Amino acid sequence: MADELRPRYELYFAYGSNMLEQRLKERVKSAEFFSNAWIRGYEVRFRKISIDDSGKADLVQTGNLEDIVHGVVYQFDPDHWHALDKHEGATGNNPGYDRVPIQVHTDSGSRDVTTYLARKERIDESLKPYTWYRDLILCGAEQHGLPEDYRRKIENIADIPDQEENRPGKIEAERQMQEYLSLR
Repeated sequence: MADELRPRYELYFAYGSNMLEQRLKERVKSAEFFSNAWIRGYEVRFRKISIDDSGKADLVQTGNLEDIVHGVVYQFDPDHWHALDKHEGATGNNPGYDRVPIQVHTDSGSRDVTTYLARKERIDESLKPYTWYRDLILCGAEQHGLPEDYRRKIENIADIPDQEENRPGKIEAERQMQEYLSLR
């Protein structure tokens, strides 16, 4: 049930591709929707260097309280963090993200959660996301009814086409989006 934390479960704030339930549940079997959420003084930028040479989502603190990032809070068994860390590239010799605590706002109040932020050495401000990656984020935003103006903001982010037809990440994302679109 939304906004009711299971015993022992922990909260995770998704602001990128993991907003789409189909994607997160494939990565973290115990994941359950908890609540929509937002944070002030941040914006999403696609500056995290990906293994596919595109830009992936990162939270950037702006200090401007007019800047708002909307996302989705999920709860899951903390024994499953390792699975999400692996998918997010937060492990190994050259991790791209760090798992960090952050406070978000929900309709029922503030919550301490965990999210991922890009490591400084893995940032390139000139990057752009692939179209399929941006569309995956849009599907998650739509699925959870995030504000229309926020969805338009994501939709207007400059993207680049992925020329590699058989990229496993692209194929996986397109399948997950199709699954979502067939259920709505």
